[in-house]
Amino acid sequence: MFVCLFVCLFFLFKLVTLFQMWVVPLYFTTKLHWWRFLVTWFIFSVVTAFISFRATRKPLDCTTPRLVYKWFLLLYKISYTTGIVGYTVVMFTLFGINLIFR
Repeated sequence: MFVCLFVCLFFLFKLVTLFQMWVVPLYFTTKLHWWRFLVTWFIFSVVTAFISFRATRKPLDCTTPRLVYKWFLLLYKISYTTGIVGYTVVMFTLFGINLIFR
């Protein structure tokens, strides 16, 4: 009984968390008029939903694993590059190198 309750509550927790991770950006971007972020978030959501849809079809198409891997590898590379560029900009600012470009 306890295991069934725990599993059901854990599934509900994951479902509510996923829903909130999708709804909260929608609320704040419309409230603050961040249209560029809203468009980027919408495109990301649509592409990820499409890839998730393709990955859950039975039988699995032979190109689907490659598609999933390429998409999440692209996201990783974009995130990694953004982090490195941001870190470099902060370091240049701390060392005063940004004053050269004035």
